[in-house]
Amino acid sequence: GREYYYNSQLNITQWEPPVPAPAPGQVPGRNISPIPPQNYPPYGGHARGPMPRGYPGMGQQQGTRACFLGSLPDDVTFNQIAQLANPYGAIDSIKLHADRNNAFVNFVDVHGAQNMYNASQMNPPRLGSSIVRVGWAKSAPIRADVAMAAANGATRTLHLNLKEVPDDVTEEEIRPLVAPFCNDTFDSIQVNNEKRFAFVNLVDLLAAIKTHSHFQSNPMTIHNCPVKVGFGNDRNVRPQKKPNPDLTTTTGESRAVFIGSLPPDTSYAQVCQLGIPYGIIDAANVNSEKGSAFINFVENDAAARIYEAHQANPLKIGEAELKIGWAKSNPLKDDVRNAVDMGANRMLSIKGLTREVTEQALKDALLPIQNIYGVLGRVVLVEMSDDELAAAQEAQKSENVETLVPVDDNADENGNQAEDAENKDEENSIGPMKALIDLGTLTSAMKIKRKIEERDHPIVLDGTKIQPDFATPAEMEQAAAVPQ
Repeated sequence: GREYYYNSQLNITQWEPPVPAPAPGQVPGRNISPIPPQNYPPYGGHARGPMPRGYPGMGQQQGTRACFLGSLPDDVTFNQIAQLANPYGAIDSIKLHADRNNAFVNFVDVHGAQNMYNASQMNPPRLGSSIVRVGWAKSAPIRADVAMAAANGATRTLHLNLKEVPDDVTEEEIRPLVAPFCNDTFDSIQVNNEKRFAFVNLVDLLAAIKTHSHFQSNPMTIHNCPVKVGFGNDRNVRPQKKPNPDLTTTTGESRAVFIGSLPPDTSYAQVCQLGIPYGIIDAANVNSEKGSAFINFVENDAAARIYEAHQANPLKIGEAELKIGWAKSNPLKDDVRNAVDMGANRMLSIKGLTREVTEQALKDALLPIQNIYGVLGRVVLVEMSDDELAAAQEAQKSENVETLVPVDDNADENGNQAEDAENKDEENSIGPMKALIDLGTLTSAMKIKRKIEERDHPIVLDGTKIQPDFATPAEMEQAAAVPQ
């Protein structure tokens, strides 16, 4: 059977992946049949492709309601885990193994787990300096009584009405009243003496249900005064601020959000990074003078996710707390929708580069195009797999390139160059490297890819013709795994 073991390369504990033993003459890890392709949802821009191995049930447990979180910092808390998971759906339970630096989050339904997994593949979450690795985990069906209670409004957050208590109440006074029902394990306790209420966030929905039930028949008292106990919103609730009319320009049916209070030096890439964990970004616009930006997502649900995440725990850039509200949006263009359905996303993959190619050289080669159509974000140079290299070499043989013209300083404003007859008979060399370029938005990636393909003369870098494709889900995960 599979064993749970420590992976020294990833610095995590994990389930042993179910890899079949190689037959005689096979090279382990290369001649073994890959995991069968899985169906990726439209959210995240994932096309069909193999799932990665290495975490409990990853690539095989899609459809469960549980996620595995690995590579957690030593001092991680239940509250930090809850804040990572809250934006994606109602949480049933959290199990933290601090000695193993991992945790399991069970959502009430599969959609919460799917949302968290998808977001993590686009942009892995962080706790401090640690990149948290998110995978699938096995889960038992949710208890029928718990599912029924959740459907009727039960959450793992208890609301305490303190209006009958004349004196200020402390967390230390509340904790022992609830501890017997939750094994003294809490996500957090938040007390607002000014408005006379408190929220007790537990790590287990069943414990919250039992606590609530007990205090319905045995009323809670603090300072000999009655305290009403009900269920609160499962979002690590903060005291609500008055709505800003400038930010609520439309309803949650929009796919666009407004972002305000940006620091003066906020970059386009930073704005894109805010939205990437929540869904595919169609387009983004930054107004540095006004300290604001707009993000248009492909899906309405993505805009709702970032809005809800911000309401639970306000997003920041540096130390600046941002303002996020709804914005008006036009319907998504048909060509963009069709491109997403075909696997288009914000990242381009350029294969066959030589080892001598640098990130700066690649950016310089694409400068005439990016100046017009978008800003190149992060560029990751990685080595191609043997299968990718073989496929690139085979494509080169069938293409029979006639003319390759190196990029020079005489390119016009559109990046077109004069043909160099001396290079007429050169062959397109295939190197072992590939570049993964994050454009931040789908629109920028589509425009730059199309412009490169429509050029009269190809862009050539160190003998390699630049031919971008949209990155596969596996390549997006590969780029995310490279430290920034």
